[in-house]
Amino acid sequence: GWTGNGTACEAPPVTMDVVERRIFHAQETVRLTCSATGSPLPTIVWRRGNQTLAGARYNVAYETDAALDMATSTLLIPRINISDAGVYDCAMENLLQRIISPARHVTVVSSPLNIDIFPTATYMTGDSAKLTCQFLSNP
Repeated sequence: GWTGNGTACEAPPVTMDVVERRIFHAQETVRLTCSATGSPLPTIVWRRGNQTLAGARYNVAYETDAALDMATSTLLIPRINISDAGVYDCAMENLLQRIISPARHVTVVSSPLNIDIFPTATYMTGDSAKLTCQFLSNP
């Protein structure tokens, strides 16, 4: 395509990193990367559940390589927690079109919150014992 001033334009092809592991443990740092090429360079916006991510909770880095007409954005979620679970994607846009990346489903699990063993007792060698273990966790 061409703009009105004769500058060549290309729609932004999309790539998103393949996150092999989509289940993360609470308190880990999670990194998702999204790249697009196009002319002019596309902007990239991260979203979770169709809502743009903003605020101090998320760290977003944006880099460009003009020689390759490539833009790359990395979303860093430090100390991920249960409330960060959801569907993440990125919206890439230049003058020609807007493209939404494939979705990444992020699940967050926590370590057991509390473990109790009942009853507390002392047993002699050879005695029979029945212990019940109870724990709380998410999920």
